[in-house]
Amino acid sequence: MFVTVFFTIKYWIEKYNLTFVYNREFEGGGVIKKQVLPFMVFNVYIFQILNMGYFAIYSDWFFRVGVIFLIIQSLCLIVIYYQYNTKKMESRRILSEMEE
Repeated sequence: MFVTVFFTIKYWIEKYNLTFVYNREFEGGGVIKKQVLPFMVFNVYIFQILNMGYFAIYSDWFFRVGVIFLIIQSLCLIVIYYQYNTKKMESRRILSEMEE
């Protein structure tokens, strides 16, 4: 019981300190998110492909058909994702040119 009360109080104190007391040295403004997101998506796709390959090798015929379906689905999602991002970046470029 004492431990629960202790850690609850400590949680609130540390939350206050992190929010209002400690100095924030870096404010990125979302720049890091724009740079890191493509790497994260790429790594997720590589993870999916490697796992699908592993399970396709060490499984029965029925599972292999399912893995082929998942690979096709993942590739379609990759294409849709990059087409969406390309159109989004193009529209941002056009808007930035209009503002200038």
